[in-house]
Amino acid sequence: MTRIRFTEPQLALFKRAHPDADLESLIDVTFEFDRKGRLVDCFGTVEGAADPAFNDNPWLSTLCNLARERLAKLPASGAATIVQFPGASNA
Repeated sequence: MTRIRFTEPQLALFKRAHPDADLESLIDVTFEFDRKGRLVDCFGTVEGAADPAFNDNPWLSTLCNLARERLAKLPASGAATIVQFPGASNA
């Protein structure tokens, strides 16, 4: 099982690259994949929302696909990798 987690700073970069992304209350999200790269679970932390409506959120699906792409590029050692979002600036 492999976990890929997007933390608050990474999500901020994603939101900057995709200003229309409806993920404002999401603080972090983790995707769990099996050895074949299939999504097993997705969980995260939401700020200030008792029951956020993230079901079928296309931006959450976009993050999941990004995580799956990163999973395919991970070295066999399982070393950490830095996620960069196209279109995001450091400003």
